[in-house]
Amino acid sequence: MANARSIAFTLITLLAFVSVPVCRAADAPPAPKAVSCKDGTTSKAGHGACSHHGGVDPNGPPAALCKDGTTSKAGQGACSHHGGVAS
Repeated sequence: MANARSIAFTLITLLAFVSVPVCRAADAPPAPKAVSCKDGTTSKAGHGACSHHGGVDPNGPPAALCKDGTTSKAGQGACSHHGGVAS
């Protein structure tokens, strides 16, 4: 009888671990974009972007958002010391 309980407990435990949803990278929210400010700095896009830098420069150079959350001017070498460009 004890062996049957042990087997049942093992099966229930295994089922619990198998049924736990697995997070996938595809389910992650997209990384926020970066924008160029009128004073030449970059900022994460969204509400309040460039609020203390003269506002967003619509004609400014494109900006890249780095994996560590910082921003960089887009182009070759962008985010080279910050883990690369966030996708």
